Amino acid sequence: MQVFKNKIVIISIFILIALIILVYTQFLSPVSFSLNSANWYVVDDIEFNSINYHYSEEYKNSPSNDTQYLTDSEVLPSNDKNDYVKVFYNVKAKNKSIFDIVQVDSMVYEIDDKYKDRFLYSYSASCIMVQSVNRLGNSLIPCDVYIYVGGLEEEEIKDLIKSISLKLIYQTEFFGTRTKILDTRNVNEFINSPYILAE
Repeated sequence: MQVFKNKIVIISIFILIALIILVYTQFLSPVSFSLNSANWYVVDDIEFNSINYHYSEEYKNSPSNDTQYLTDSEVLPSNDKNDYVKVFYNVKAKNKSIFDIVQVDSMVYEIDDKYKDRFLYSYSASCIMVQSVNRLGNSLIPCDVYIYVGGLEEEEIKDLIKSISLKLIYQTEFFGTRTKILDTRNVNEFINSPYILAE
């Protein structure tokens, strides 16, 4: 009889653990986000023209909802294209749920005061392409940011890249919209290239 009771207790513990895991992965935290690398590079002529256009009266009179301005400055701090870089943060999303994540978007959430005036604007992830994560799948969610780096050395640029936090907004098929704040201080790989390296 005692052996039978012990088995019941053990089975009950396993069931409880399984329920806790189920609740956590399916309800409380269906998606995990991580950020270890960021690409950055000096903009070319085409991208510099795009930056200028974003600061033109024509664009500011009817801006896109996908553009998030990060400074109150009305004019660009420099006319030299070499003073500007594009950064895209390579956010990895892992869906632990049996439900699809139908949309993931990203935006800059907070900027360190030290570099606040250097961040120009960013694009939401959905502006680049529709972002989704299949059930029990993985995906890469980009967050593009344009930054003024005039007068900074490379190590200072890397420090600047790590000075913000991102807000991930994701929508599940079953549980609606949720958000997650992701710090960039964990970035330890800086890829000086517009191309994401294959893993």
